[in-house]
Amino acid sequence: MLGSMHPLRRRSVLRNGVLGIASLGLLKPGTLHAGQQGRKKGAPRKRLAVIGAGASGIASAYFCDSAWQVDLFESRDKIGGHADTVSVTEGDRSYAVDIGAEFFHPNTHPLYWSFLAEIGARTDDPATSKVIEGPASLTIFDAGTGKARFGSDHALDDLPAALRFLTFTGEARKMTEPDAPWETPMGEWLDGLDIDDDYKRDILTPWLSSLTCGDTELVRTQSARAHLSSFAKTFPETIFEPVHTYNSTVGLEGYLRMLLDTCENTNVLTRAAVERLEERSGTWHVRTASGRHGPYDAVVVSAPPPVSKNFFTDLPGLGHIAEYLGAHEYHPTRLVIHRDPHYMPADKGYWSVQNAAADGRHCETSIWIGAYHGTQDLASRPSIFKSWAAHRATDPAEVLAERRFRHPLSTPRSLRAARDMMAHQGERNLYFAGSFTTITDLQESALYSGLKVAESLNPDGARLTSFKQRLADDDLLDTSYDIP
Repeated sequence: MLGSMHPLRRRSVLRNGVLGIASLGLLKPGTLHAGQQGRKKGAPRKRLAVIGAGASGIASAYFCDSAWQVDLFESRDKIGGHADTVSVTEGDRSYAVDIGAEFFHPNTHPLYWSFLAEIGARTDDPATSKVIEGPASLTIFDAGTGKARFGSDHALDDLPAALRFLTFTGEARKMTEPDAPWETPMGEWLDGLDIDDDYKRDILTPWLSSLTCGDTELVRTQSARAHLSSFAKTFPETIFEPVHTYNSTVGLEGYLRMLLDTCENTNVLTRAAVERLEERSGTWHVRTASGRHGPYDAVVVSAPPPVSKNFFTDLPGLGHIAEYLGAHEYHPTRLVIHRDPHYMPADKGYWSVQNAAADGRHCETSIWIGAYHGTQDLASRPSIFKSWAAHRATDPAEVLAERRFRHPLSTPRSLRAARDMMAHQGERNLYFAGSFTTITDLQESALYSGLKVAESLNPDGARLTSFKQRLADDDLLDTSYDIP
């Protein structure tokens, strides 16, 4: 048995009666095991290996499934990569909490927004839609005292500060335009803003760091355009407009399971960490601890650069790929899901969706999941929090889940390496998919990279054709996350 095989096809999932439960992550890994199966009559003859069952890898498999037999390799015991969804129960309800990316908005995620409608996850009927709308409120506060420095729901309490934030948001939107330079570091961009230095030091820099690395010095090294692209277009143009964003009722992992449930020719191999790639006579083999898999006519690498760079060190003529992947910069991150409001502002009236606790050089965020649920009565909202905790002094009392991983730093150096590597996309039937191939790190860019792979490997596929027609109808065909 080559790894743990999960032919996640619609009929097998429905036969086991676990589609809804699996999509919510309520089953333990391994529930949908099946053995290696022979090639079905009429199945595609071409074979494709996709390394990494995260959002970009699964998107690649989904769009290529009709023309290729796809083996999807995942090192962990479940799909999702950083799209790891945990189910938390409070009372008689369960809530899907994403350990990785969770929020999205049509202004920052136009392809993703359209795709959720394409696959039936986003509908006009609240009873069937797996998308919920909620506030995008923000509080920045002192971690030591718990006192708020800025609260978006209290902006008019300090009108000069609100106007400074409005100036910032206007400049941030400009920096996300296609002609904005991606080489400009965040520190250089911030220093050039016509906003007083105290406000930059006490409000803007801590908050911006909380969105990525939690380090007020390190955030200054990141590409301003890349960092701001993840949220700036959601800002309103006046301080009187409400700010909102969107989330998933099943988590990103639930969306990914929806894709796999429709695939007829894709097998998911879990606990199958790839050790190296081998190329012989124009075909590829994938080596894992359980053996040698293949031959494959093409390979898609969507595993993150710290892992995938090792696939190419011994391959003749591909040392430059290892160098490009090795140039990507990351930082260690720790995330905890918990029940007690350990990292929240002292005044509950300042509790927001995003609560950034500034503590000297560091500033980390706590997301209040309850802000999306319940009524206006704060007591009705679930006490569930998702917090970054790499630099916190103490831990919450009731930790439900913990995850440590390496978070990408979209520095000019990383983006330059991505641009140079993608100039070799498709050479020797080797492809790359993932946010590390694009200008920003979002669900949106993961989907985009899978689309680009499919345009080469299955350009006439029905799924790709249908989705591109939807994009044409939505005037989104020219959307690009390539690095110029």
